Parts: sequence; C-alpha cells; structure tokens
Amino acid sequence: MTHENRALRGSNRILGSIHPHAATMCRRSLVVALTAATIAWGSAGIAQTGTTLPAGGMVFTADEYSNSLSRIDLSSGDVTTVPATIVPHNVQISPDGSLLLAVGNAASNDEGQGEEQSHGAMAGMEGGGELVLFDPKDLAAGPMARIPVGMHPAHVITDIDGKRAFVTNAADDTLSVIDLASREVIASVATGDYPHGQRTSPDGRVIWVANVNSGNVSVID
Repeated sequence: MTHENRALRGSNRILGSIHPHAATMCRRSLVVALTAATIAWGSAGIAQTGTTLPAGGMVFTADEYSNSLSRIDLSSGDVTTVPATIVPHNVQISPDGSLLLAVGNAASNDEGQGEEQSHGAMAGMEGGGELVLFDPKDLAAGPMARIPVGMHPAHVITDIDGKRAFVTNAADDTLSVIDLASREVIASVATGDYPHGQRTSPDGRVIWVANVNSGNVSVID
C-alpha cells in the first residue's frame, strides 16, 4: 500500500465532491447532519444478500453528543437507540449489510464529551480511538468487536468486497487498515495533516483522503 499527497486547491472538479468535511458515500446513500453522521441502508447501491429489511429501508445515525447509535425504520418511523461505547463520529454499513461500523474515541461519563469531538476539535483526546462493529439488525446485542485504531478517528469506509475497513485518524495523520475477518489492524499508512473524509475510486483500487489542515488529498493504493 503506497501513498502520495496531491495538492488540489482549486481543482476539486478532479475528485468530484471530496471536501475536508465531506461525507463518506462509497456508492451508498449518506447524509451528514450537524450533530449526527447518518447512513441510509436499503438503497439499490447496497448489496443485501441474506438480510431482511423493511420495505422502506433503514437509516443509522451516529449520535455524537449522546454517545449512542440510532436505527430508524423508514416504513414505521420506529427509532431504536443504543449506547455506542464510543463517542461516534461516523457510521458505515458493510457492502453485504451484515455489519454496522462506527468510529470514535472512547466514551466517558463527562457531559459534553461528544461536543468536544465534533469537526476539528482536539480538546480532551488523550486516548486512542476505536472501530466498533455492530449487527445492524440487533443493535441491542451490543458490540460484536471493538478494534483499537488511531487518535480521533474521523471516517470509516470498507473496500468494495467488504473484506477490509479503512479509518482516517485525524489526530495522528494516519489511515488504519483493518481486516474485518480477523478484526485486526493490518497496516497504518501516513496521510497529510488532519485526514478526515475519504472515498474509494469506482474500481476500488485507490482511496482518496481529504486532509483538512494541509489542504490536500492523499491518494492511497
């Protein structure tokens, strides 16, 4: 896996809608709200082998200010909210719909912890972050796995096969590569300054990472 930083100020057309605070879309339906990263599950762009979904699909939110995750049934409007064990900053669904991935720093009992970790904030982040895996059909069962990653994890995506996850670590300028079968970090790749939003190329061969402070994009293959 190699990496190069490409300064693209004024050339955003080359990389479409990538922006330092861009949502991770990866051919899925994703919306980011002011206090919650949100992903819709049930669109045609997501493989759903072996899963049963409501007719209207579901939406998952990372409720950063309350250290929780929510699942919204679009058919009934029912909302299920569970503790996240982290201050969740971003969520993603695996291509086969079997995993809900959430990233953030470890949750504490201090009020306002989630607010401290919102976009660009660095205060109060002494420990490393985590990638937490949930069963999207049974959030109440709690985490299936908790995988240590870098400092202040910002965004998580998977490859097109759903075999690996990639987490941008904003506070230590790295990208963690996670094997989802073994649930271990198998590589850490240097990025630019304060990596945040990321996307894969349509063929899955390259990852583009937007670096907030250095104003450039890391291209990783």
